[in-house]
Amino acid sequence: MRMSTSEPIDLDLRCRCGTVRGSVRSLSPSACTRVVCYCHDCRAFVRHLERLDLLDAHGGSDIFQVAPAQVTLSAGLDQLACVRLSPSGMIRWYARCCQTPLGNTMSGRVPFVGLSPALIAEALTARGRSTDDVLGRAVGVQGRSGTPTPAPGAHASAPLGFVLRVVKNLGTWWLTGRGQPSPYFEPSGRPRAEPMVLTPEARARLADAAS
Repeated sequence: MRMSTSEPIDLDLRCRCGTVRGSVRSLSPSACTRVVCYCHDCRAFVRHLERLDLLDAHGGSDIFQVAPAQVTLSAGLDQLACVRLSPSGMIRWYARCCQTPLGNTMSGRVPFVGLSPALIAEALTARGRSTDDVLGRAVGVQGRSGTPTPAPGAHASAPLGFVLRVVKNLGTWWLTGRGQPSPYFEPSGRPRAEPMVLTPEARARLADAAS
């Protein structure tokens, strides 16, 4: 019997080479938010990793957002690395072994992580489930920054309804303490790996390439 699309599901995650492994728990369209983001920063991060295979035809990054406590990394933790595009920018995590994005976070105090569906693609196939089925359909945001042309069907920025849903989820995760345990931060809020902060020159080169 086919599982209801509204029923939460736990899925294994893995980086491209399989060195970093873990799981994401309680996934369902109502338990996360999903975007395809066309902003310059998301594109610059993927370009920094030289993983252009993760971008769509207009330079968009598919990302689903969950609480950190839903994510476990159980193998390959020595490959955990992170970068910031600026001193105050998001902490963007990846696996050094194969340059796979592992999560976008704000800080140890903010109960939020954005993950690539590529991390669970193998598990979805094994379970006979689709990305839309488990995560819901993506909302295209920052479509005006798409390249080589603006992304058709995407919102120019971020629609109010989507923003309100993100804020609601963040509030729920904050009140229920789902920012910890986090595979990305110590209980003190300290990142588990020291972020490399790109120089303005390096960021400018990535931004030029991402335009």
